[in-house]
Amino acid sequence: SMNPENGQKSSSLLQFFREEPVFTRLLFGIMLLFFGYYTYATFLINVVRNLGGDTSGMGFLSGVSAAIEIPFMFAFARFRKKWHLSSILTLSVIAISLKILASALVTDMTGLYVSQLLQGPGYALFAAAIVVYVSKVIPAKNLAKGQSLVYTMEMASGVLAGLIAGKLYDTTSVKITLLAGFAVTAAGAALCISGIKKTR
Repeated sequence: SMNPENGQKSSSLLQFFREEPVFTRLLFGIMLLFFGYYTYATFLINVVRNLGGDTSGMGFLSGVSAAIEIPFMFAFARFRKKWHLSSILTLSVIAISLKILASALVTDMTGLYVSQLLQGPGYALFAAAIVVYVSKVIPAKNLAKGQSLVYTMEMASGVLAGLIAGKLYDTTSVKITLLAGFAVTAAGAALCISGIKKTR
């Protein structure tokens, strides 16, 4: 397909992976990174009930989450002035992982509310930073492909978590399931960090 901006032909998927080996590593890192995220988010009611909470507790948790994300989204431009984009992205990947670990280790609803604070430096910063990062490291002809691949990897992660974590929740405990999610996410975080190029 032609890229309208410069008339250059965008690469096929396999060409893209060959041309962008470091970014490809980041992409597969993202797929693993979000496994724990969706293991938690998709089955949040299981996590909440396990800690003695109910549907209203889950609703409050979702509200807290959104409230924490908003200021981080707005503060992103300010963070950009102070830190390298690659540093912000690295921080967000670590925060996403720590949130999953915290959700596995907390013993009551209060702990879960506190662990939700990591949603700001985690998912909110990641969502803001990854878009800008892709535009910096991927050539214009492949920009749309780079952006859509990030989204595709996130979605694939959600599908995998739905299938695998769902089985784990049914056959083991919530804590074991979340720790398994964290293990995959931590591996993803390491892969992501190795695939993030230093960039302003």
